[in-house]
Amino acid sequence: MKKFHFLSVACICLAFAGCTNQQADQTIATLRGQLSEAQGQNSKLKVRVDELSRKVKELSDTPSARLQAIRQLVAKGDVSGASAASSKLKSKYPDAQQTQTAEQLVHELAAQLQAAQEKQARLQKLKFRALDGTSTFTENGMTFRTLKTSTTSRWVSDSYSYEYHYSDADRGTKYVVLQVNVSSTNDKDPKLFPVAVYRVVGNKLEQVADFSYAFRRWHDYGSYLGNYGDSGNDFAKSKTVEFSLAAQVSDTYLKQPLLVIASDEQCVERINRSLAPAVAYIALGCTSLKQELSLSEAAGKNYHVVKRMNF
Repeated sequence: MKKFHFLSVACICLAFAGCTNQQADQTIATLRGQLSEAQGQNSKLKVRVDELSRKVKELSDTPSARLQAIRQLVAKGDVSGASAASSKLKSKYPDAQQTQTAEQLVHELAAQLQAAQEKQARLQKLKFRALDGTSTFTENGMTFRTLKTSTTSRWVSDSYSYEYHYSDADRGTKYVVLQVNVSSTNDKDPKLFPVAVYRVVGNKLEQVADFSYAFRRWHDYGSYLGNYGDSGNDFAKSKTVEFSLAAQVSDTYLKQPLLVIASDEQCVERINRSLAPAVAYIALGCTSLKQELSLSEAAGKNYHVVKRMNF
């Protein structure tokens, strides 16, 4: 009896197992079908995505977009990349205004690089003699204009009516004097440019004196004392103010090649004081006109050779 019961249970289990395996096979087949269908749909979607991506890229590839990319290459100084991009722009959009603009940008960049190479070659050949003097320069809305340069034993400044003030140079020295106009476009209380005299020592420049600022003239004695303002000496009232700058230089150095150099640092500040004149410009915290300058520094964009002497 027990044997029969065991066989019955075994048959039932085998029947159940067979049924379970059959259902599993059907489920697997169903899942495989769904997977195949999903893979097919995924392939179609991928093709659609690629197609839409190409269309977006084509629609985004406008002359303006290409010109913007060329501007970025020009800003980096990549004349080769900018030239290649400009050629492709011209090939696809030959009549677009952006094509002409791109060609002009590439042409200007190439000219700038060529000029820089020629300047560098000239510097290597002529050294400090290659530094051209400029009596006028403009930085940050400020224009520094040198009207006259002289060498004298007496520095005259702060004139009013028939009076003037002066300073006599020490023995063995003279003043290098600059008569200067400084103009400010917008700033009503600007800081001015520092200026110094350098002599050539081998492959470097050595500072021998820095310049002091003084006003060329005052309206009258009262304005000089500070009893009331002088509109001509105040950037808040006048766009241009007249100055006299002086640096005391050894007679020995005055026989050597000298360069008067200004920096665009703007660190010469207007101050009010208790002695006459009541207003003055004083260099405070200037660091750009170092005791020594290299050729590459002096030729850089931050410096301006105001005057060449004995070259």
